[in-house]
Amino acid sequence: TQAKPPSGAGASGKKGLTVATVPVQKKEVTVNVTGFGQAFPVREAKISPRVSGDVVEKNSALESGGQVQKGEPLFRIDSTDYEIEAQKAAIRVELEKNQLDQLRVSFERDRGRLSAMEKNTALAKAEFDRLSRLYTINRVGTLSGVETAEQNYNSLADSEKNLKKSLDLYPLQIAKAKSDLLNAQADLRSAWLNVKRCEVTAPFSGRVKDVGVETGAWVTAGSPALTLADDRVLEIQVSLSDRDAFEILGLEMDSQKDPGLDVRHLACRVQTVTGRVTSQVPARVRVPAEWEPHGA
Repeated sequence: TQAKPPSGAGASGKKGLTVATVPVQKKEVTVNVTGFGQAFPVREAKISPRVSGDVVEKNSALESGGQVQKGEPLFRIDSTDYEIEAQKAAIRVELEKNQLDQLRVSFERDRGRLSAMEKNTALAKAEFDRLSRLYTINRVGTLSGVETAEQNYNSLADSEKNLKKSLDLYPLQIAKAKSDLLNAQADLRSAWLNVKRCEVTAPFSGRVKDVGVETGAWVTAGSPALTLADDRVLEIQVSLSDRDAFEILGLEMDSQKDPGLDVRHLACRVQTVTGRVTSQVPARVRVPAEWEPHGA
């Protein structure tokens, strides 16, 4: 409002005021806060081979700034030695299978033999007892006949005892053969896995950085060969003063509440510069309720 003095004084000496009004108009005002930061990919990975060997093939896009797609081959390592190891492992698996099968067959065969051997041993004992009684009581027969019958019985009894011991060992031998077969099968899977690992593929689509692999060069398992960055989502870290962050941008502590405004809050963390609050504090940024940030 503006006040102007009256053009003349009244007879009574009283002064009047002339008032002018200006309508208030609501408009949006852009708030600018300046900061400096460096953009870098949120997702970045160092690609390392899982096996060692000579590089025999390399993707033509495998240079700084090249673009590759997810699952696309990056480079290939000579797999000859790993294929030979896989073939040897396959042979060991077959040998262990044959060993296990032979033990199972022998176990069933010897169990059948035991039944027949027990009958023969019983018959030999009965014959020895009969000849021994005839010779001792009735003086029928000869001493050599009794001794021969005794030797036959003792031989069959020893064979029966040894067979029973063998049968007792079969379960342990079969269990060990099963374990050896599982180990051989695990070695075979590991060998073929190493063959597959000779081809290194891109874990995601992105841009190639820091290439350190060349055709004909030797690469070591676990050593970084290149860096792959996903440029679709970038992150920029910008340092702001307390005033810019809390007063101009409207960042506030979690304990503060807004009085019913049509806004919502996004959680964030603020690292202060001037020391107004402790560093790395949780905060919230106020945004319009309908605004959706990228990746939310």
